[in-house]
Amino acid sequence: MPGEMLHGQGVLALLSACLRGGSADGPALRVAVGRGVLCAFFGLGAVCLPQGAALAQVTSNILINPKVPDYMVPYQERSVPEQGDGDWAALGIRAGSFRVSPTASVGQSITSNAYATAKGTAAAFETIEADVKAQSEWARHSLALDAYRRIDFYVGHKDRKEDEWSLKASGDIDVTDADQISLDADLNRVVFNTLTSSDVTTTGAIVSMVYDHQAIGATRTFGAGRLLVQGERYHVNFLAKGLLPAASRTYRDHDIYQASVQGEYSFAPSFMVFSRFNYVKTDFGSTVSVSGSTQNSEGVRLIVGARKTIPGLGRATVAVAYSRRTHASPAFGPVSGLSAQARVEVFLSALTTIKGEIGNRIADTQLISTAATRDKYVQIGVDHALLRNFKLGADSRIVWQKGLIGSDPSKFLSIGFRGDYLASRRFVIAGRVSYTSRTYPQSVNRPGIKELTGGLTLTYRI
Repeated sequence: MPGEMLHGQGVLALLSACLRGGSADGPALRVAVGRGVLCAFFGLGAVCLPQGAALAQVTSNILINPKVPDYMVPYQERSVPEQGDGDWAALGIRAGSFRVSPTASVGQSITSNAYATAKGTAAAFETIEADVKAQSEWARHSLALDAYRRIDFYVGHKDRKEDEWSLKASGDIDVTDADQISLDADLNRVVFNTLTSSDVTTTGAIVSMVYDHQAIGATRTFGAGRLLVQGERYHVNFLAKGLLPAASRTYRDHDIYQASVQGEYSFAPSFMVFSRFNYVKTDFGSTVSVSGSTQNSEGVRLIVGARKTIPGLGRATVAVAYSRRTHASPAFGPVSGLSAQARVEVFLSALTTIKGEIGNRIADTQLISTAATRDKYVQIGVDHALLRNFKLGADSRIVWQKGLIGSDPSKFLSIGFRGDYLASRRFVIAGRVSYTSRTYPQSVNRPGIKELTGGLTLTYRI
């Protein structure tokens, strides 16, 4: 629900995100940290939440992408994903003072494990997807609207139909040249697959939910620095008619409240520092619970980090954090500790980017499963533009995960390949293949779960 959790473009993964980004899975696949968020939150190796607002991040990821001051932008190098579609980008439709960008997609995919269980049930599924975005083109202030719908039809498995949608609105009010107020609201229905999210310790199962999110924030820009403050609320409602109701009892409806303060400063176009403080309160409405993952809790986290760029070669981002969470029940003690992550991006050329990342962190403020875990992971990916309109990518990730309150240790593995061919401004053909697995090395009673999936998607854009 909340990637880079519940990251950026999903709830995760959650959250929107997030699907064409660093994840091995794409829109053609039954992944699903839904899009809502998904670049939205859990994901891309973490869980993704919808990141409409400047600070929307209830996630285990501590690597922040600070905003470069406008006058330093011309000196920045961009990775292949950051370069966008260039001359093949859709232009949209002018409607008054708004630019409207509709897209429609159809896809055909197959999976070796439609229900994300140890047994594994192969199936083919068709995907229909539609998205309409509207962005204002005002000289001051801004307003963005987004309506999204996706349906997956599983051949021969009527109970496996997935239906996701989201409605979003976000706006910025320019109080002065240096001061800005941001407002965000969204309503989402997502389907969450615990197999394809490395941040979840539960058994493989499909979980459906509806959640709403509101945020208000303020930004102050001063020279080469920025200061942001934000308040957020999430209400998560798990749907009773889940595909596997027994697994859904692992979760309970709850509210999440978050206050954030973030500071950034660019000493030069090649060197930036950042810091963020989060306070998060999770409310299940009762202190009586059967597990630590459904306990009322309060948590704080302090992140500090830096990003260094070497012109013509690449850039590196590092961050360390301290987090502490306390539970309402005395049966569950506080969870605290240090986290560290590092990411390196190497620009072999304007058409090839290699990205590697390592981390040892506490997943301390999850949206879906709030049980804290210690994650040690390593991942590597490559993006290559064979032609400016033909982009290829590959990603791999291994996570060793241990629950800090109960829960068996597990190992998560994902490998994915993807390709996007922009036939024109209007048509895009995308292909995805991925393999994911979760095993429990120290448990003889919990069998491993794995899935191989792939497919093709045709997208029409205006």
